[in-house]
Amino acid sequence: MDELELELQTSASESQKFEELHKESGLHAESETNRALEFKRLLELVESSPKEMEDQMACVQLELKKLLGNEVSAREELEQQLKSQESKITSVQEELAKVLEEKEALEVAVTDLTNNATQMKELCNDLGCSRSNLRLLFRVLGRCWAFSAVTAMEENERYEK
Repeated sequence: MDELELELQTSASESQKFEELHKESGLHAESETNRALEFKRLLELVESSPKEMEDQMACVQLELKKLLGNEVSAREELEQQLKSQESKITSVQEELAKVLEEKEALEVAVTDLTNNATQMKELCNDLGCSRSNLRLLFRVLGRCWAFSAVTAMEENERYEK
């Protein structure tokens, strides 16, 4: 009977060890299952990340194409406007050169008229012209100057147009 009790104790002790091992093995299996699930989740995340990155890159590329297209259009429009402005400036410069040439010609004509008037006055003085003849001469010269002033105004109006 002692032997049986001893055997029973040994069996109980072994049974307890097996139960503990079974519990440990269950905990270990549960831990390994959790670890496997975590690895599976990480693997799915890693697999989905390249797809998401690829989709995002495609979206970014589309946006860049749109922006570059808009920028090119704006640049072309700006270049056209600059060419138009350059053309207008060249045209105005040419007109200004013509007006300046006409102005110089008119100034020369006025100087000639003034010189002529002075010469006429001296000639009249030399000839002993009366004052009435001088007045007549100055009226004629005044009309010449008025004519040259009207011509200059017409040139200016033509330039302004």
